[in-house]
Amino acid sequence: MIIQVIWTLINSFGGKHFNMKKIILFIMVFTLFITFLLPTGHIYAQQLEPIVKVKLLNYLGNKTEITLKPNGDYVTNDEKVVLKSGQSYLLKQVNGKLSLYKDGSLLNSYETFSAQPIQSRSQLSINNRLYLGSFDFIIENNQFVRPINAVYMENYLKGVVPIEMYPSWNVEALKTQAVAARTYAMSYINRGIINDTISYQVYGGYIWTPNTTKAVDDTKGQVLKYNGRLIDAVYSASNGGTTESNANAWGNTAVPYLTIKKDDYDPKTVWSFSFNKTQIDLTTKDLAKSGEWWSSTKEVNAGISSNLKLWLNNNGYANKDIKIMSIPEFSLHNTGSGGRINKGSITVNFLVKDKVDADGKLIPQQLSFSDVSASKIRAMIGNRVMLSYLIKEMKTENNIVTVEGQGDGHGVGMSQWGAKDMADAGKSYEEILKFYYTGISITKMYEPSTKVESPSTIEEVNQPTAIQESQNEAELYVDSKTQTPVTPQPIQDKTAPIIKDVASSYNYNNNTKKVSLTYSVNENSDITVYVKNSNGTIIKELEKQIKKNTGKYTVTWDVSSVSNGGYIFGIITTDLTGNTSSAAHPFTVNKPTVVIKDKTAPIIKNVAATLNNSTKKVSFAYSINESSYVTIYVKNSKGKIIQTLQNQVKKSSGNNTITWNVASISNGAYVFGITTKDLSGNISSVTRNFTLYKVQTGKINVNNVLLKQKASTSSKTLAKLQKNYTVTVISKSGSWTYIQYGKTKGYVYSKYISEIK
Repeated sequence: MIIQVIWTLINSFGGKHFNMKKIILFIMVFTLFITFLLPTGHIYAQQLEPIVKVKLLNYLGNKTEITLKPNGDYVTNDEKVVLKSGQSYLLKQVNGKLSLYKDGSLLNSYETFSAQPIQSRSQLSINNRLYLGSFDFIIENNQFVRPINAVYMENYLKGVVPIEMYPSWNVEALKTQAVAARTYAMSYINRGIINDTISYQVYGGYIWTPNTTKAVDDTKGQVLKYNGRLIDAVYSASNGGTTESNANAWGNTAVPYLTIKKDDYDPKTVWSFSFNKTQIDLTTKDLAKSGEWWSSTKEVNAGISSNLKLWLNNNGYANKDIKIMSIPEFSLHNTGSGGRINKGSITVNFLVKDKVDADGKLIPQQLSFSDVSASKIRAMIGNRVMLSYLIKEMKTENNIVTVEGQGDGHGVGMSQWGAKDMADAGKSYEEILKFYYTGISITKMYEPSTKVESPSTIEEVNQPTAIQESQNEAELYVDSKTQTPVTPQPIQDKTAPIIKDVASSYNYNNNTKKVSLTYSVNENSDITVYVKNSNGTIIKELEKQIKKNTGKYTVTWDVSSVSNGGYIFGIITTDLTGNTSSAAHPFTVNKPTVVIKDKTAPIIKNVAATLNNSTKKVSFAYSINESSYVTIYVKNSKGKIIQTLQNQVKKSSGNNTITWNVASISNGAYVFGITTKDLSGNISSVTRNFTLYKVQTGKINVNNVLLKQKASTSSKTLAKLQKNYTVTVISKSGSWTYIQYGKTKGYVYSKYISEIK
């Protein structure tokens, strides 16, 4: 509209003949005129809708090639290439450039590649996920094809809200999410490119749903401000009944809109975890022979141990095979004004498979942090194990550490579940936002620039993304063991049952093969106890909604037919007003193997020796019926060991072969000896006689050499040999040599044979 007015005035002053300097002067004067005419608030309302640039990481991952399929034509930075609607293209990183293919044919290669829709409603499918807007494609880390999606703010939010909050929730709750997410995204408009992961806000592209789209449209352009500035609109899944300040949570300067206050609408999510201080008992393990037990030995608490190993892999032990031995020290302390702890200490003893000393013995490793940030401790234990910093109780009994807490996430700003309950109670989105962000105003910054309809086929969004926490991330209540969102029951200002004293013991003998789980509850409840395997599948319900009074209980699980491995006890309690709490307790079934003393020595069979005359090597073959340590030697005719071919070498059951180089060994009689000792120390041995006969050849060096039947001039003549005849040399006897010519064997004077080899 303003541009039309300007051009109308220009034309009235002479149209295209109007001097350019006059045009510039006219625009400056006109702008000042408009500035004085319009109030400040009205200028904000007329601000253009911003465009958000989002690097696509979350769903795409790291790919060296991606598939593009437009729904509508897209122009590109290559004037010869238009991405045609409905056709598929391959964009691939080749030798540091982006190569575009269609039907297997290379169209062109680029340093960077960009695509813009001819119509704003068009979508581009990238690896089967639809996105609105335009795109720049770059090569990331000299390897991966990385799209950067430039999209209008409102369309961006319609791809965020369905993932950050359940689309089925009350629309007033969804509006709070839309406004908070818009405020958060607006704060990054002038700070560079964001991405679609939990590092900012999870963005799913064109996955709009009617309910969340309505929430965005009904709040279009609205943001949260304090004293005229955008606020830091952080939020978490559940604050456990008390909001936290930003200063307590992150140590930065306190802001007046993120305060500590009681929240009666938050469902006070209850959680707990426990672990054994000793994860692997090394008293029966030989650190010098780790290969015998490493792969079969598991930690007692598989979940927490896996998180610790993942943390170690990311902090100095990349790609290392690790075993957690123990967690001898663990504490959470220094409670702040919001009731949340902010410090902790931990010591972890562990083994790294390839860290051994000169003798091949594993070297125990230790990692210890004292009085460090509680966020570091939580990251090591697992953000989905320790759901928050609002710790209600921590204790150690019988070498087992148990931690109980409330809430899910940092607790600063808005509680998503609290917003839901407030909306269900009839509160408007404005009331909800003003409760969680103290003293703020809701301001409209712009009008949407375009109108895009919802997809004709909407991607089903059953649940929000399971979000790992950071300072500015949304968090949703996800069960820490099943990773499945769980809706808390209305608490009616009452506390859910507290599950405590969770422990397990193992009784395995000839008559009893049972695991006992003990726990206590602090109020009358219906209780369910189940067992999950390592895949998360419930394999046994030990109790199902059994009414129990306050007190301590024991339930047993018969493991006589259960395989060794990691399992999890799950406990669910529901009190008389419907409040529910749960706890999980990992346990490892490790039934001892009955060992029968082996008193039978290995059996050595199929012993044979064969000479390969061309290589001058003897192959000595044998077979054994069990794994053994094997020694093989050779004796001469006088009984003296002249060579040990192998000494105490571990061999598997089956056929085995070893070679003996006899190039420098004289023909004659020898004895092979083989001794075997099995893993129980039983010994057996055998010997095998062997006559070494290496075949040599020579040439007759004069004519008419007489081949005699015996080594004597008076012996019978068998043949007359001529010069250069080739004969086989069998053996020597004094001045005579025993040879074979053709099929005839006899003796000739040694001086008449030369070139023996």
